[in-house]
Amino acid sequence: MIRELALAFQLGPAEAATLRGAAPWRGLGAGRATTRTVTLTWFDTPDQALRDRYISLCVEAAGTRRRERVEMVGLRLAAAAEHLAWEAPLRSEAPTLATPRDERLRSYLDGLEEAPLAPVYRAEIKRTSRRLSTADGTIVDAILEEGGIVAQGSPREVCRLVLRAAPEMASGLFALARHIAVEWKLPLATRSLADRARDLVANQPPGWTRRRPSDLGPDSTVEQAMASMVRQGFDHILANQASVLESDDPEGIHQMRVGLRRTRSALRLFRKLLPAAQYDWLTAEIKWATAQLGPARDMDVFEDELVAPAVAGAGDHAAFKALAGRIRAERTRRRRAARRALESARWRIFVLEVGGWLTGQAWRVAWGPDLPDKLLSPIGDLAARQLARRHRQIHRDGRRFHELTPEERHQLRIDVKKLRYALDFFGPLYAERRVTRYLERLAGLQDGLGYLNDVTVARRLIDGLCAGCKGETLVRCLLAGGLILGWHAHGAVAREDQLKADLAVFLRAKPFWNS
Repeated sequence: MIRELALAFQLGPAEAATLRGAAPWRGLGAGRATTRTVTLTWFDTPDQALRDRYISLCVEAAGTRRRERVEMVGLRLAAAAEHLAWEAPLRSEAPTLATPRDERLRSYLDGLEEAPLAPVYRAEIKRTSRRLSTADGTIVDAILEEGGIVAQGSPREVCRLVLRAAPEMASGLFALARHIAVEWKLPLATRSLADRARDLVANQPPGWTRRRPSDLGPDSTVEQAMASMVRQGFDHILANQASVLESDDPEGIHQMRVGLRRTRSALRLFRKLLPAAQYDWLTAEIKWATAQLGPARDMDVFEDELVAPAVAGAGDHAAFKALAGRIRAERTRRRRAARRALESARWRIFVLEVGGWLTGQAWRVAWGPDLPDKLLSPIGDLAARQLARRHRQIHRDGRRFHELTPEERHQLRIDVKKLRYALDFFGPLYAERRVTRYLERLAGLQDGLGYLNDVTVARRLIDGLCAGCKGETLVRCLLAGGLILGWHAHGAVAREDQLKADLAVFLRAKPFWNS
């Protein structure tokens, strides 16, 4: 069984030419470069059951030799992907899921041993490999991959630098990756070669994805839970980065922002157990990234969820056409700004530093002998306290909802989200039926408060969109804005009535975490 971490950078032709030489590796122990050309063919079941289980089955052919590799892709360790793999010479005409004998891997394949397999993607890749060693003893395989993925009848170019290392070399791997990111200014490649091939074969841009379910267990310590939550957060964030950069699907930005907010919320749960400087650094960078995506997300929601139903309800009024042009231009501008942030050195280096922070357990280094005992205690007590505190906050404000100012309602919405995220984190510690019932009572609050907030944001967006207009265009934009807000004013009254009913239901919900 092979366990390794893989971290990739996207390259252009100039960087690839440089990397073929020895100069980039000067100062490192670098073995002789070896080059070989391989054909990679990925297989899956007709219903793509392997992909859905985060499993890859690939046959690698070099000359007359063929090897099969079954790989389970675990949670990202920030920018790196963790792989658990089994590989062996392929002795039959085609791979079969009944072949691997490793007990752990077979547990992931349960029920699929006899499933039919068919080739789904293929790539022709030239690999130039060097084994690197650093002064601290870290061993990393640097692999330059050049070639093409066969899609739609013709190859699509691939050029990447992949760094592979054993998990125990993780800290050194991230240090080397940070050096490369700073010195060569290379963008991270957050999609695997198989994922890239799947998109090209389907002739579609990278898709978005939801978070993976929490794997928290009752035997987890507070420290283990904290590290796991941060890893899950960055797995969700980076799984959607390619969608934001290469697709106009608004769900990619939405999911990436959700991942950022979840991660910040997770860190807040452990604030008193983290060194202050580390907590401030992590949350400040996450807050910055969230803010870079926020304007684009606001405009997506405005056009798709507020303008579109208002236009459908009010009819194709001529005034909407003037505002529509402004919306399209502003939406494009904001999406470009979000992409620039994700392509920036600040974001790239932060993601790599989070990997080093996790693998080096930097909080332990900073605390030294003063490591809080609570970090080593079972997670259950902290989970119950945090859930109870957030539950009380919503009860306190929910009972006087009719008295809340707009600012206080906004804070109530934030508190509801914090409780929702905490339930996502800690839910596996409790009976699924009771967690589900509680979440159902919370969902109405989240939807209702979210809608009212969207309408509030819409007023600000309309003012901004109309501010750059003059003459007849200004008149039409203001009229269109008034029609949109007027249409939603009626909906907001009905939603507020429903929200009060949902609050009454939630206020009767009994906490389940102490029973």
